[in-house]
Amino acid sequence: MVFAYSTVPATGWIVGITAPADKVFASLKKMNDLPVESKDEIGTLTGEFNTMKGNLQKVIAKMSHNSEQVAAASEELT
Repeated sequence: MVFAYSTVPATGWIVGITAPADKVFASLKKMNDLPVESKDEIGTLTGEFNTMKGNLQKVIAKMSHNSEQVAAASEELT
């Protein structure tokens, strides 16, 4: 059996993930939805892009919230 020892706290990787995600989230919040000006393929693509942006905002917000909860729980254990 191999055991690894790390000097990085168990929550260190969470901070490493959430910091860039928070930057992306901040940029997404500033971005307005693109106007859908047609009902053709380009209009459909534009609408789907807006939907994707909104879904990505939700995923990043939930990830950030969950990582904060994990970090707090980890602090309680140490």
